[in-house]
Amino acid sequence: MDTLAKDRFCVLERDIERFYLAGKTDAENNDEIALLALYWLSKKHPLLGNALHRGIIDKLWRKLQSRYDPVRGVLAMDGADRDVAQQRGLEDLYPVYKVALFGILAKEMNETNILAKVREKLKEWQHYRGGWETDRNGDMKPNGVANVETTVLSILALVD
Repeated sequence: MDTLAKDRFCVLERDIERFYLAGKTDAENNDEIALLALYWLSKKHPLLGNALHRGIIDKLWRKLQSRYDPVRGVLAMDGADRDVAQQRGLEDLYPVYKVALFGILAKEMNETNILAKVREKLKEWQHYRGGWETDRNGDMKPNGVANVETTVLSILALVD
């Protein structure tokens, strides 16, 4: 059953209209790709597990993995990132919460090498007061303020 997004901050703040996420098999923005893959991983058939959805999951994983830069620790900017960067007058902007979602997906996919790299960067990026800032600029310096959404997703990526 498809469900209408009602609780994403971008919807609540009226940055975008409500949208359907469940039931889709592909997306353009990094966070939506990770969320879709996690959705399909959760759809387990009583006898076949998630084998029915494995092709969708693998396609989404490969797409997201191809966008990951393990040295810098970020995902390539997507359309939403470019729009926000332009609004802020920046050339590059890399959302930490999308990296955290990628880490959560890596954990669920049992991709331990990628998960280790994501965790290393998340630990490095943690604010000295405990939270995580929303974004990193092109020099990997924090841009924005620490917030609950990014902090919670980072913690979920870090815990076993």
